[in-house]
Amino acid sequence: MLLNRIHGLRHGLTLKPRICKRFTATLVTDADYADDLALLSNTIAGETTLIHALKKAASSIGLYRNVKKTESMSVNCQGQIKTSSGYALKQVDQLFTYLGSNIASTTKDVDIRISKAWSALKRLTVVWKSNISNNMKKHFFKTTVETVLLYGSSTWTLTKKLENTLNGTENTRMLRAVLNVSWQEHLSNAQLYGNRRKITDVIKERRVRFVGHSATKVN
Repeated sequence: MLLNRIHGLRHGLTLKPRICKRFTATLVTDADYADDLALLSNTIAGETTLIHALKKAASSIGLYRNVKKTESMSVNCQGQIKTSSGYALKQVDQLFTYLGSNIASTTKDVDIRISKAWSALKRLTVVWKSNISNNMKKHFFKTTVETVLLYGSSTWTLTKKLENTLNGTENTRMLRAVLNVSWQEHLSNAQLYGNRRKITDVIKERRVRFVGHSATKVN
């Protein structure tokens, strides 16, 4: 109900330009997840209109928007977005983190995910040092650490350098830590990895699924 009030304003981010009267432009005004709301527009003026409309719509049903927690990010345009009361929204750079992912830089996001994955791995040292089987450790690693590493990976654009970094981090260093294999021990990939796939192959599969899911939603 709240967002229905702003969808008819003809402001938003253009996904498909207008072709003719029969085929109008396709606009996206918002990207939502749980209680997080991102308003999108092609222009500063359009974004300002959406911000004002959101406040009006929220007030009409007894909701309040915290302007101090509201932030703005501009790409290839300049300008200040202000609320209807004149409050200037905080501007963030293109390294902004939204829903746990850096939305403008794959390189930065990969660095963040690797750091978080290592933190998750180290918190489970007692598991890796235990006497449970290596197969069980690998399974536990996949469900607890690999999920942290791969969060948001379906939107990554990977270079060869990033692929090597991910494969080296996940399939070599982390796996050695999980299996208690010293870097001084020389093992073949078959011995260390077993039937595990490269982490970049898993990411490619996730990207294909994401594209298919997005295409289905559009159609």
